Amino acid sequence: AVFDADFLPYYVVHNKKDNEYKKTLEDCIILCDEFIANVNRLVKADYYIGYLTVGKCFRYKVNPSYKANRKYENQPDYLQEVKQHLIDKHGFTWDEEYEADDLVVSFKAQNKQYECIIISPDKDILNSVDVCYNPRKNEFKYNSEEEIIEYFWKSMIIGDTIDGLKGIPGKGKVFADTIHSMFDLNDTFYPISTIVLREYIKHFGEYNGINEYYKQYFSLKLVDNVLLKDIKLNKVEQISL
Repeated sequence: AVFDADFLPYYVVHNKKDNEYKKTLEDCIILCDEFIANVNRLVKADYYIGYLTVGKCFRYKVNPSYKANRKYENQPDYLQEVKQHLIDKHGFTWDEEYEADDLVVSFKAQNKQYECIIISPDKDILNSVDVCYNPRKNEFKYNSEEEIIEYFWKSMIIGDTIDGLKGIPGKGKVFADTIHSMFDLNDTFYPISTIVLREYIKHFGEYNGINEYYKQYFSLKLVDNVLLKDIKLNKVEQISL
């Protein structure tokens, strides 16, 4: 089990809207350990590892608007303490140049000797790997190669308002569907990347179009070749609750 663990502290800490019962830090820690143990049992994992996002990754340098609309003030109580618990007890780790998304797909890509299942509710992960477990819906998500490619290139056109990515202004889902209908997975002479780049240049002009295309590309594309350090797998049987 490979945890994209950024979501996990938010799942177990106190919800400030709940005024009837306030969780203690001990409550949050217990819930965190139980959650990991339950997911490991559900996916029948023998080992698990986890990655976190710490600091601002390379995407903020490439694209100044990346996640610029996110607000991080008024965070829930014990959020940082639970995150530290994941590091101290479970050995979850990070790389400041990359996000947890990049690290989990890199682990899976580089460790084919294991049968890996990524654990994440993140929409980009859920639509960018062949199989993933979504703890929010308690379901496995499967994608074909064509579905993964389709999701990425449609996102290049439509953008992602949650992450502050505008795509090609005025071009929505209908346009993206039309572009995708022109795509042939086996066409190496006129691939989908060329089709989408052409649309960027049409809208922004040549110089700005190429610049916007690459800013969007590097903001959206998950990196699967990160040089992973300090890989330490946890044996599931060793979890103590």
